[in-house]
Amino acid sequence: MSRAAAILALLVGGAVLIGCGKDEGPPPEPNVAKPPKEDANAAAAKAAAAAAKEAQAALAEVLALIKDGKLDEADAKLKALEATSATLPADMQGQIKAARTSLDAAKAAKAADAAKAAALQDAQTSLQKVLALIKEGKLDEADAELKALEAKSGSLPEAMQGQIKAARTSLDAAKAAKAADAAKAAALQGAQTSLQKVLALIKEGKLDEADAELKALEAKSGSLPEAMQGQIKAARTSLDAAKAAKKAAAANQEAESLLARILALIKEAKLADAEKLLKTLEEKSGSLSPEMQAKIKAARTTLTAKKAVGGGIKLLSLPG
Repeated sequence: MSRAAAILALLVGGAVLIGCGKDEGPPPEPNVAKPPKEDANAAAAKAAAAAAKEAQAALAEVLALIKDGKLDEADAKLKALEATSATLPADMQGQIKAARTSLDAAKAAKAADAAKAAALQDAQTSLQKVLALIKEGKLDEADAELKALEAKSGSLPEAMQGQIKAARTSLDAAKAAKAADAAKAAALQGAQTSLQKVLALIKEGKLDEADAELKALEAKSGSLPEAMQGQIKAARTSLDAAKAAKKAAAANQEAESLLARILALIKEAKLADAEKLLKTLEEKSGSLSPEMQAKIKAARTTLTAKKAVGGGIKLLSLPG
């Protein structure tokens, strides 16, 4: 085959091939791979969206736990959320910070409530101790305990403050009663000492001193127990009897001396003088002892007999 014939054959074969290709449609596009940078951005966006969704769910759980008062659980979950917050969107970071603020406020409120409850419990315990000490009569201890309680009562509930004030009223009343009892006891002790002194003075015959002491005791006897008042009255009776006896003894002594003088006058035959003195003695004889009255009567008999015979008879013997 010549060179020209070979070229012609090739042209004819190519035309055939081209015609056949038009009937089958355009050839498929080649499989061209996307650039690596576009794949990474898409994956990152997808991961960020998933992380934000997960964080939103976790945040909702944190808020629910705060609402339920489960603050320790909420804190643990919120810390985990805070650890990854830098990778989250700005609005999500703001929500996480707001959750932290809410949680801290809730924890502070819970701590404050716990402190108040503890303070109230301590106050109730202290108040019970105060009341027990008052009942036992340990008033100084009760006062010290109550003062410490009163110093912090301003932070306690009003009801508790009222109970503390009531305890103060009870304590003050108990202290006043104890002071009154102590004063009464001291007064009674003083009265008993004074009464013993009075009785001793009566026994020693120091009746004026006894009378002064007894008068002072009688002046305050109204505040003393009835039994003590009775003893004071008995002392007055004893003193008055002693004074009367002393007075009677003095009167008898004076009458004895006067009677001796009368008898001497009768013996000396000075009958007018004897009569005058004897009349004086007879006028007050009613207050003298029976023995002295008998002696006065005997002197009258002697004087009458002496006067009847003109003074020449023997004197009668006087009794005693």
